[in-house]
Amino acid sequence: MAITLYHFTKPEHWEQILKDGHLDPSWDYGGTVPAIVHTTDSPDPSTLPQHHEVGRTIRFELLLPEQQAHRWHTWGNRCLPPESFRSLGIPVWTPEDPAYLTQTNQESHRWYVVERRIPSTEWVRVTNAETGAIIWPLPLG
Repeated sequence: MAITLYHFTKPEHWEQILKDGHLDPSWDYGGTVPAIVHTTDSPDPSTLPQHHEVGRTIRFELLLPEQQAHRWHTWGNRCLPPESFRSLGIPVWTPEDPAYLTQTNQESHRWYVVERRIPSTEWVRVTNAETGAIIWPLPLG
């Protein structure tokens, strides 16, 4: 089965991503965990952590194999060192426990990670999240 997820990035990264033809995993917690691409199940950038929300106006709609999309909390429990949970400001224990929810991670139950490069063959479309304009694939004509 496939799952639709979204990845957001800043406009200044778009040309290089397009040239490369893939999204590279870029977060590895200082090399201590598998490198990942952060995604969410919502097309709304307000579901991102507040420090990631600002300026990330390029939205990738992705269609990925469901077994390769790991829920953030499950992945974090398996891969992150226990002392990192609070320093990341992310509730990796349980999303339902309000003691671990802060203003920056209210929507963390919507977050997923992918431990590999995501090629353009898995992109459905890329849009400017502010204007709604489709920037990939380019319309014919």
